[in-house]
Amino acid sequence: MMKLPEQIETGRLVLRAPRMDDAPVIFAGWTRDKEVTRYLTWRPHQRVQETEAFIQNCLSAWEAEIRFPYIITLKESGEVIGMIDPRIEGPKVGIGYGVARAHWGKGYVTEATRAIIDWAFQQPSILRVYAATDKVTPTQPPRRRQGWRGVAAHHS
Repeated sequence: MMKLPEQIETGRLVLRAPRMDDAPVIFAGWTRDKEVTRYLTWRPHQRVQETEAFIQNCLSAWEAEIRFPYIITLKESGEVIGMIDPRIEGPKVGIGYGVARAHWGKGYVTEATRAIIDWAFQQPSILRVYAATDKVTPTQPPRRRQGWRGVAAHHS
């Protein structure tokens, strides 16, 4: 089974595995925000304990090597601003993400997504990277900036 690195650095970001002590910041920053979670597959968290359970699920996914949810942090300050969640599915990598509203429009999702795409296409067995939405959402512009056609980037 293929495994992503435990940490990926970009010009402005560090993508790293989650830690349980991230829960209060993640809860305050975005898991309880109805606007941020509007297009995700789960409802906003009402209590920090829900975010703790979410993080435990992320850690279990890393251990089982079935998903590799990264916490997105700002390189300069270490501030936790969101999450990007690549899932290896045979020759494909699916990407989901959520970022605190205070950090929308700053190119962070584009930068984190580019790092995942770059890693994926260095793997000979990965042929496609995709992210899907069920309608036009505010998160589509980062994918357009990555040169995706529709919802996928293809390795040729």
